[in-house]
Amino acid sequence: MQNPYQPAKSHTRQPISAGTAISVRAVLLAPLAAFVVSLVLGAMAGIFIALFGGALSDGNGETTIVFDAIFFPSFVWLPFLLCGYLAGRIAQSRHLTHAVYAGCVYLCASIAMSLPWDANEPYFWTHVLSYALIIPLAALGGKLAERM
Repeated sequence: MQNPYQPAKSHTRQPISAGTAISVRAVLLAPLAAFVVSLVLGAMAGIFIALFGGALSDGNGETTIVFDAIFFPSFVWLPFLLCGYLAGRIAQSRHLTHAVYAGCVYLCASIAMSLPWDANEPYFWTHVLSYALIIPLAALGGKLAERM
């Protein structure tokens, strides 16, 4: 017999299962940890440039292709990859989704910390390229977390 106080077509809400929920802890902790790693890498880069700065630039003070193609990406883009990887590992499910969300948080924090922008500043376009690569590299990190 139908309960007269309950509508005939009412639906009860199903609880969200652990496999489909988004882990806020993973999405917030991963960018924070990646930011700490980027600070450590920045300090290491400063020491490296102080020690080997002459080898990374030509006679006019311009950087060489070694700096632009190898040194810069290894110190700047590694935390983006790590951000997605950590988000996937902390969440333990839906690795790619968590990695993309963590990448979005990292992107927003990075843009907020670098405002205001000046297009005449040296290395402006390398920063723009880095911002464009945050989410894809975080997604790649999430895929790596999924495979491990």
